[in-house]
Amino acid sequence: ATQFTGQRFCQECSNMLTPDEAPDEGALYFKCNSCNYYEQAQVGNEYENCVYLTDYEAKESQLVINTDIVQDPTLQKKQVEMCLGSINKKGRGPSCPGKEVVSFTHITKDRFNLIYVCTTCRNYWRHEGKEDEDDD
Repeated sequence: ATQFTGQRFCQECSNMLTPDEAPDEGALYFKCNSCNYYEQAQVGNEYENCVYLTDYEAKESQLVINTDIVQDPTLQKKQVEMCLGSINKKGRGPSCPGKEVVSFTHITKDRFNLIYVCTTCRNYWRHEGKEDEDDD
């Protein structure tokens, strides 16, 4: 089976090749910025023409959340009814009085996840939704 080839290197000087488009042809080329070597990607080969490949299965299983994210001023902060990240072990309610969270998205192969991180206790939880759900 053909695999994603990953990064390409110049056959002349061993520097990294960068993707580029020939505007007149609309074709994908890989060129060396050092020695001007270039090669055309194979037409019709999706792996050859791939510049970047996202492995959604790995992305889903390897989600790591740095709880210092609550200090990121670029993320949206919002008020919630209660912190769901600190539900006690018996499932009887939150042990954190926090009601402010930061949120960001985590996209996987078949889901669009909204991740919430409590700004008080820094616990996190996700709200999962399928892409094909309708809001009727």
